[in-house]
Amino acid sequence: MNLIHTKIQRCVLLGFFPLFLLPGILLPAYPKEVSSAETTALFSLYSIKEGERQEAKKLQQALVQEAPALEERALWEKLWAPLAPRQKAALGLRLMEQIYPLRGDPGKWEEIRGFWHPSMHPRSLAGLDAFFVTLQALLEMEEPPASLLAYLLLKEFCTSSRARQIALREGPEIYGFLREELESQNLAPPGGWPRWKGKGTLPLARPVRGYVTVDTALARRMTFLDGYGGIASGLGRYAWDRETGRIYRVIYREDRRIFIPGSP
Repeated sequence: MNLIHTKIQRCVLLGFFPLFLLPGILLPAYPKEVSSAETTALFSLYSIKEGERQEAKKLQQALVQEAPALEERALWEKLWAPLAPRQKAALGLRLMEQIYPLRGDPGKWEEIRGFWHPSMHPRSLAGLDAFFVTLQALLEMEEPPASLLAYLLLKEFCTSSRARQIALREGPEIYGFLREELESQNLAPPGGWPRWKGKGTLPLARPVRGYVTVDTALARRMTFLDGYGGIASGLGRYAWDRETGRIYRVIYREDRRIFIPGSP
């Protein structure tokens, strides 16, 4: 089976493999319980030609060059201005290039660390804002290379299981729009679409304000951030309330001698 897939990939890249033969070759090798979403993702993978990928990447480079050369915080603030989709896509891609490791690799989202000072906006959440706004703007451009670029960015993003969980399965409401638009074009991320059970709206990056006890954060099922602003693997120094969008410093039992000004 691996040999067959390798030959198919080579043929597709060369542009002469007859795609109508794919059902007869691929589907019998998969069990009957394969979901329709997984099947859609499979055919999306093989139906995209290398020339189309190159056009999408050329568009990405052009958009980055169109964006103003500003610092991260200034680019992020411009994302929320009433701009044309192409302008927003350019800003978002430029911001992703500055925030994500390896000059904007979406698959490296969970490696983002740091805060914007003095406001204490987590850069990891600003990176998610840039990602979501970029995908939405690309799809609103209504151009084949732009839609394909949105899909390719999502595909790279989904190589991180933590990104799929935090940003998609538990992500903000914009996830529904992205899924609907990409499904209408028979494009789906590898492994299918995560079942959404999240909440909240953009922007996700907000300043750290106030305090919350660890017990309250756990009871309200907040998402913990570590001391560097990344998603914590367990408890962390900060707690992100996904429903309200607010981010708090966490007070542990040994810290309770500190006065907590107000409640979340």
